Amino acid sequence: MEDALRQSQNSSALAPGDPWLHRATLLSANRLAMVARDAGDWAGAVECWQIVRSLLERHPNLGALPPIVHNLAVAYEALEEWEDAAEAWAALLNTFPKRRGRASAKPAPETGGVSVEEKSAWIRRRILDNYKRAELPEEAITYYKKAVKAEPDNLDLRVEMASALLANDQSIAARNEVQRILEKDPKHVGALLLLAEIQHSRYEYPAAEQALIRVLEIDPSHEVARKALVQRMRERAGNFFDSGRHEQAQEIYKQALKYAPNDPELLVFLGQSELVRGRKKEAQPYFDAALTTRRPEAYLSMFLLWGRAHDEDKARDILRGAEEAGVADARFYQRLGVICLTMIVHPTPALSSRRPKAPSIWEEWGQQLIETGLERADDRVDSLEYLMAQFEQTHPAIAIEYAQRLVALKPEDPEALLDLAYYQGRVKDVKGAKVTLTQAERLARKLGRKDLLEPIAGMRQEIGSPYFGMFGTLFGPGGLDMDALDMEDFL
Repeated sequence: MEDALRQSQNSSALAPGDPWLHRATLLSANRLAMVARDAGDWAGAVECWQIVRSLLERHPNLGALPPIVHNLAVAYEALEEWEDAAEAWAALLNTFPKRRGRASAKPAPETGGVSVEEKSAWIRRRILDNYKRAELPEEAITYYKKAVKAEPDNLDLRVEMASALLANDQSIAARNEVQRILEKDPKHVGALLLLAEIQHSRYEYPAAEQALIRVLEIDPSHEVARKALVQRMRERAGNFFDSGRHEQAQEIYKQALKYAPNDPELLVFLGQSELVRGRKKEAQPYFDAALTTRRPEAYLSMFLLWGRAHDEDKARDILRGAEEAGVADARFYQRLGVICLTMIVHPTPALSSRRPKAPSIWEEWGQQLIETGLERADDRVDSLEYLMAQFEQTHPAIAIEYAQRLVALKPEDPEALLDLAYYQGRVKDVKGAKVTLTQAERLARKLGRKDLLEPIAGMRQEIGSPYFGMFGTLFGPGGLDMDALDMEDFL
């Protein structure tokens, strides 16, 4: 097929006006590109699709250009050539019909059940993401500014630009752009949602909540805004509660309950706000209402409440209630065990300064609950990875045990060894971590996992640093995986 491509290219050069020769070149190049793609040879695929693209740009009657540009964008992403990928997505977007304005616009054409507006927004986000990966966020913003200049009345596009500004740590510029959008359309839901995000990032918590309330006034069924509002209120009330301002916390919890009347955690928090002030009688109806929901969160929150009070009998009553309600699955037991070990026995520093260390019974019980959850788990690997993730940030010493068990369960997986080395490094077992990294490297080479060699070398270099693990999980579980890219061919 490669010989046929070269021959058709040579013939096309000798007879540039012959459409049949151009078509033969196009078909051969596209077939070779697909073969290369299926073999994982993305560089070869790019080379062939570039030939096809060049032909279609010179001779548009030969076929449709957008699918080829789309394939090029995907291929560039596979090669991690982010700037070229962004430019390819931008070229694809330029083939879409332009929007003419809200009032006079005809219904947008659709392909594959997805509107042009939705596709355009998806591609613009991809452009932004690729420019960010290329460490060129200003290029993304420049792109948006040009697009807004061409379509100044496209408020959705302007919201996207404001989002890009926020992503580039330009919160004031983003807020100003959102305000301009709201001056044109005070009920623009997208702008209000972004305004709430901006205000929250600037610690303007009550203002962020008001923006979300405005969204719900416009669209009472907007669940994204509802959940965000309840979460924001929950966080703010929690801050008041932890600082001893229990009455203020209770008032905010009550406001949040209006938007989520059956939220079991809010009900428990309200009961706790009464209980902490010695009002047991007033607290009980909230606790009863929470348990009436028969949701796992209700039992988990109540278990934590009594655990922190070191009331084992009431905590066991909660567990029995969960079992009788049928919500105590394998993951539930694991979550209870994590609560015992991280929030009761070994609380984080901020909590341990205010709460006495719990009796050892909670540590033993926590371990028993986790073992029960592991015994009942259908997927033991998934459960071990879940437990590691729960202990990762604040309790790496506990995570080591589950990382070791994962290695025993997956002895031929170098990534499991890499995870174990990470936790060993977090607890300053540098010698043990280096031994584990050597094992991981040998296994990776044996299995041909060249993609792991650089992360292993990077961890070996950083493992002895006093700052290792302080700034997130660069080398820890999940740290090696890029965000999954949705590569479906939507054209």
